[in-house]
Amino acid sequence: MIVDAHVHVWEPPSSRFAWQPLGELRPAVPWSAEEQCAAMEEVGIDRGVLIQTSWYGYNNDYLLDVAQRFPGRFALIGMVDPSAADVDAQIQKLVARGVSGFRLMPRLRTDIDWFNPRLWEAADSMGLVMTLLVSPDQAVAAAETIERSPHVQVVIDHLARPDQEVTPGQPLFRQLLAMARYPNLYLKVSALSAISRQPAPYLDAQQWLQQALAAYGAERLMWGSDSAMSRERCSLSAELAVARQALAEATPGERAWVLGGTAARLWNFASTPERR
Repeated sequence: MIVDAHVHVWEPPSSRFAWQPLGELRPAVPWSAEEQCAAMEEVGIDRGVLIQTSWYGYNNDYLLDVAQRFPGRFALIGMVDPSAADVDAQIQKLVARGVSGFRLMPRLRTDIDWFNPRLWEAADSMGLVMTLLVSPDQAVAAAETIERSPHVQVVIDHLARPDQEVTPGQPLFRQLLAMARYPNLYLKVSALSAISRQPAPYLDAQQWLQQALAAYGAERLMWGSDSAMSRERCSLSAELAVARQALAEATPGERAWVLGGTAARLWNFASTPERR
């Protein structure tokens, strides 16, 4: 099984699926669920994890609509306002409709209290996955919350963007690798072409993936494309090829975990690869 652990889909803003941007990003060209599914079928990707986009903000309607129209194809990572008075009720309502985790975006909005204890207590009690869009310094700063919430499964997107360090992939990234001491922490080796500061085949990003594999092990890494956002730079098939190239020296079992098994287990898809 191959699982794309970082999928975005969206349509133009409408009365049915309103945009509520939390940042400045407003893509001019849509990427619908139909287009995503067609691309996955062409490449041979079995499942995906839908990640709520910043321009939909806390409006999860399109995410839920896609899940209803493509049952079993995607896991859902939604968004809620951590400071909302009824945040517990919002979480319960979304979970009842199939959402299995929530996206926190400190890298985009530092003024929002993404580490509000109420949100994390709900994740703990309901078995939800928290995914973090963070910069390198924010990833390290999140260690206290991760340690304080040992029963919450936490996933850091895009290797916490090691390219954004002054010296790419150096002190802060090394601290992120040391955070492998937290058994509830996972890393997405996602958007490899986007986080690279080199041309294809993005050898610096491949090396970061390999370092993460050595630190965390294959069962806590998961590949994701972010293909909708990077498709002008790198196709979905090319993103997958970069990951496979980076894993060329890994064992078949390790490749199976990174390319699908870890995400399949975390989000309860049909099967996981055998341990080797």
